[in-house]
Amino acid sequence: MNTMCRSLIPFALISISSWTVASSQQSPIPPAAPPAQSQAAPPADPSGVAGQIVFDAVVTDKSGKPVSGLQLQDFTILDNRQPARVLSMRPLGGAADEAHATEVILVLDEVNSIFELVQHERAGVRAFLTRNGPQLPYPVSLAFFTEKGIQIQAHPSRNVDTLVAALDQHKLPPPRTGAAQGNGLVPPDQRFTQSLDALADFTLQEQATPWKKMVLWISPGWPTATSLPDTLGPSDKQRVFNSVVHYSTALRQARITLYSIDPLGVGSYRSTEYKEFIKGLTSPDNAEIADMGLQTIAAQSGGLAIYGNDTIANLIDRCTPDLGAFYTLAVAAPLTGHLNEYHSLELKLATPGLTARTRTGYYAHAQAPLSGPETASK
Repeated sequence: MNTMCRSLIPFALISISSWTVASSQQSPIPPAAPPAQSQAAPPADPSGVAGQIVFDAVVTDKSGKPVSGLQLQDFTILDNRQPARVLSMRPLGGAADEAHATEVILVLDEVNSIFELVQHERAGVRAFLTRNGPQLPYPVSLAFFTEKGIQIQAHPSRNVDTLVAALDQHKLPPPRTGAAQGNGLVPPDQRFTQSLDALADFTLQEQATPWKKMVLWISPGWPTATSLPDTLGPSDKQRVFNSVVHYSTALRQARITLYSIDPLGVGSYRSTEYKEFIKGLTSPDNAEIADMGLQTIAAQSGGLAIYGNDTIANLIDRCTPDLGAFYTLAVAAPLTGHLNEYHSLELKLATPGLTARTRTGYYAHAQAPLSGPETASK
């Protein structure tokens, strides 16, 4: 399946020139912002307490198995390489945990996948849902990313029959034959815009619920382009930076850990490109479009960028153990600094042989709109 699909999907790349032309007509970075009724008060951190930064972390042993039972004194948190003041640590996870401590959301990407690949993705999700009995260990929701936007199942469920029925009720559109691309996909710049719009809408909806969400975005990725530092103009760089700040902050506040699952397997440029950008964007001067790639955002959120060469059901199973044991930590927010100041995060553990994975950083005093100072007309 991987070989067939790869031959059907050409290398999708947004040229910087086409992105710049498009930005003069409509911004490929979603124009910002949330609906008007939500603009007055940005969402609070899940703790509901001001002055702190809250994030989730997974700790694994040498075999990759999540580790439970750690205490606050087992953690040292470095904020910009300096010890942070840890305010709280709460161990969570496991099938027997309190109601709605976690949720798995499976996103099927119909915008960046050709018709045959979408069928393959649906079959893989069905196999994952049905292979372990009538009840799943965690609540699961389905989300469908289409050209009309992103549609999220109203209520998560552990019941396999309910979830399979929801999958079957979502009808695939016929294969696209009139699209500009020979593979049936709409042009890359349009898909890039639609993908970021979908992520913005998705995080806005999920901020209404306080529990941790593991979001598995099943997709070959969004069209991006690596660009030399001087390729984008200052206003374009500022818009990219503002968007990165917005998405990073929105994902953290919604308690979303994003995982990208590429069913096509390794070998595409995205399988290595994203690694150059996961350390975090500290300044508009260094902004590139690839800072907004799916795999980049996933790794920065504390999730994983996973590639095929296995069944989709097995790829999903590589992610879900992270819900077996995780920790919600809070550190004191910086009292000084400038707007949208990037802070790197690093977790050290007292026990040798253990590894912690969390988001790569956060933006302090984040107040960036999605559109930059030179707001493009829609």
